[in-house]
Amino acid sequence: MIRCFTGLTAAPINLDSLYQALSPARDRLPHLRWLSPDALHLTLRFFGNLDETQVDRARAALSTLEGQKPITLTFDRWKFLPFPNKARVLVLVPQPSPLPALEALHSLKRAYDQALTSAGLPLPPEKPGDTPEGFLPHVTIARFNPKNRPSTQDLKDLPLPFTLTLDRVILYQSLEGLRYLPLGHVDLGK
Repeated sequence: MIRCFTGLTAAPINLDSLYQALSPARDRLPHLRWLSPDALHLTLRFFGNLDETQVDRARAALSTLEGQKPITLTFDRWKFLPFPNKARVLVLVPQPSPLPALEALHSLKRAYDQALTSAGLPLPPEKPGDTPEGFLPHVTIARFNPKNRPSTQDLKDLPLPFTLTLDRVILYQSLEGLRYLPLGHVDLGK
């Protein structure tokens, strides 16, 4: 079985810029496990464990997103997930406007979910902490032991707002140690 998810990501130069902008927080909070630039992504669909046939179907479903346009989001706040009192993850959340950008993201997610369903893949429920509608767009930037949760004061200088143009959808295998192996991708806007 292969632990998989699909994520939206940006050009490496933009991810490097975000990573560098997080440098003061990384220096001040070394006990957090910060994601590397190549691991930064917005999760579109978490699968859990898939067999080889299901991985092939999820990879093939990516092709249905060809022709979709890149999505530019401005991340203007941080949040703890899955729940504030049981947090293990620090994420950046996009601002709710401009509304067309979020609508484009939700439309992309619906199109991918529909392709997955058509391919016979069961869609697991969204993860805890997501909105009542089932999907909370976010970029995970760090993980931590709940006993070492950073304070609001610790996070005061996160580089917000920060804008990213998400132009690639990748099917990843989740490896140990916050590492992800790309298994397939589609570039948006090409």
